[in-house]
Amino acid sequence: MFTKRLHFQWLKNILKGYNATLFAYGQTGSGKTYTMGTCISESVVEESAGIVPRIIKDLFERMPNYEYEYTVKVSFLEIYKEDIHDLLGEDVSASLQIREENQLVKIPGLTETVVTSPEEVLYLLHCGSTKRSVASTAMNLKSSRSHAILTPKIAAMDGENTEDTLTAKLHLVDLAGSERIKKTHAEGDRLKEGMCIFALCERDAKKRSHIPYRDSRLTRLLQDSLGGNSATLMLACVSPADINMEETLNTLRYADRARLIKNKPILNRADPKDAELAKLRVLVAQLQARLANGSSCFPLLSPCPKTIIKPLSTTTTTTTTTTTINNNSTNSHFLQN
Repeated sequence: MFTKRLHFQWLKNILKGYNATLFAYGQTGSGKTYTMGTCISESVVEESAGIVPRIIKDLFERMPNYEYEYTVKVSFLEIYKEDIHDLLGEDVSASLQIREENQLVKIPGLTETVVTSPEEVLYLLHCGSTKRSVASTAMNLKSSRSHAILTPKIAAMDGENTEDTLTAKLHLVDLAGSERIKKTHAEGDRLKEGMCIFALCERDAKKRSHIPYRDSRLTRLLQDSLGGNSATLMLACVSPADINMEETLNTLRYADRARLIKNKPILNRADPKDAELAKLRVLVAQLQARLANGSSCFPLLSPCPKTIIKPLSTTTTTTTTTTTINNNSTNSHFLQN
């Protein structure tokens, strides 16, 4: 249903400069990670791939259909114990901080990798997924206790016209289990993780004028996705087991409340100076990546033939030497006279 009814319009809007968010909500063991496909392996066949790999593949396949020059950067982070960790960085244990610049939420130091194909994105997804934090609960011996957010950032430039650059963010979110504390026997830090998810629906459930985005790192990062500048889609994952009936009802109640959240996605146009700077940064990153892989990646910058380089160097040296000798000969002639 998702691929047939929502894929076309959803992806079309992303490629035209509108933000989007997809997140899976539900108790531990309800199939969130499997449905999203954020814990893929090389053995997964295309027919059983989750939504995220399918979206990434379709994004790149649709890009040639539009008259834009696209650049894509990908980041992958997790929120564990209210700490933000870079799943694509060298030091995953390092905790990153949130900053707000020009009313935009940013994470200084977060790795953003330039990609040119869906295979590169899926490789990063696979590498990052292996670094996610897991812990044992009463409902799952190996439960993902962190919220994982994969974010492709897309810039669409109309040829050389940097004044008409469109930007879009696609948040793909795999949330930690939503179950109540008694159900999982979670304690301490894991209790704190389970509580922060309920901040997502506080505004509509309690009719507050103040939106508590700052109450947790998750809601702060997803501020645009919750009542802001984004087209947001929620997947409610439930278990068919009778023993999980109460948790299933809680998930459905949350999904019903989430339907009341009204977002206002707008077209995102980049500042011309920022767009040009971003383009140059992407170009530098691409050149650095190619240099790291060897000079064979630069057909236009391949080394010149030795027969061309040596004569130029020899001619210059010979000319300089000849000039020096002539000067010395001239000086000797004047001294003798």
